[in-house]
Amino acid sequence: MDKKTVVDKIVEAIKEWAGPRGPVSMAMLAYPDASSLDDKFTLLISAPWLDDQNPRQVIQEIIEKLKSHLEPDEFREIARVTPIKSTDRFVQETNSKYDVTQEKLEISNFSASGMHFDLATILRP
Repeated sequence: MDKKTVVDKIVEAIKEWAGPRGPVSMAMLAYPDASSLDDKFTLLISAPWLDDQNPRQVIQEIIEKLKSHLEPDEFREIARVTPIKSTDRFVQETNSKYDVTQEKLEISNFSASGMHFDLATILRP
């Protein structure tokens, strides 16, 4: 499976889902262990307009949108979807550490607010 294609589809799904609602503060695909890149990743997402919404509802909406853009085997690459408040220290620290000007920024040995990922891709939908 071509991971670049999967990432491109995820970016498009997030753009479509968020479009009329407003900007996304942070979207990240995080791999906890780079030595096993065949493992699934976590999609972390944050936006001010999500802060007051029910997290379960947000997760369900994102999952539905992702399923409409991804093939079943591509969707199975996602271990979980985690909404994070835009005021969370992790989001603030990540955004101050990395000025993402391109659509995707891949980083290794990423740490912020006590969380560590061997590999992460920050998305700018």
